Amino acid sequence: MLVAPGGELTVIGGHSTGFVLTNTAEYYKDGRWHSIETLYPHDFGACALPPSGDVIVAGGCEESFGVGRSFGVERYDPVMHNFTSLPILDRKRARFTMASQADSTFLVSGNWYDPDGIARYTPSSGTGVTQPVTQGRSLSFILQTEPDNAYIFSVQGNQDEYWSPMIVEQLHGDPFVVPIMEEWRPKPMENGNIMERYFIGDKALGGYAWLIPAIRDD
Repeated sequence: MLVAPGGELTVIGGHSTGFVLTNTAEYYKDGRWHSIETLYPHDFGACALPPSGDVIVAGGCEESFGVGRSFGVERYDPVMHNFTSLPILDRKRARFTMASQADSTFLVSGNWYDPDGIARYTPSSGTGVTQPVTQGRSLSFILQTEPDNAYIFSVQGNQDEYWSPMIVEQLHGDPFVVPIMEEWRPKPMENGNIMERYFIGDKALGGYAWLIPAIRDD
């Protein structure tokens, strides 16, 4: 996962040659890379960028070669350049998404070859209410549409299948289908969707707008 908290280029998680998990992060400062240890590996994990300027990283594969899932969560402080442990996720997850919300919580959705579910994560206490999903997803998009509502979807299932039609879930409200998404399919990022990068609105003014990459077969 590639982020730039405070403008400082930082790489977290992933795997090395031979699909071996990396337990380090690197940040670029003063013309060179500096390596620091993470508490847990986060290959195929999730990353969120809350307004605090810290980085939240979570989950990922439990073992090398993409085996297993994990539920460890940690906070990266780009000023002190260290990681601190946070309460675990509701379930072990990989190839999923965390998205920061206006109330300092995070919505969590997606999984890989394990059951999916939508959860709300609070750094101080862990995961709260979890709701079932209509379609199991991986690499979900989570788009906040109101202070307490969001659209959740992915064309990619949690066993690498592709959904057609693709159902859009809501935190509050019935699931629905968007016809244009049958022609233009949302394109997730293989190393995880960092949702804050897609936001183009102004939450302070009540403007929730997102710009999403999409492809079509032709």
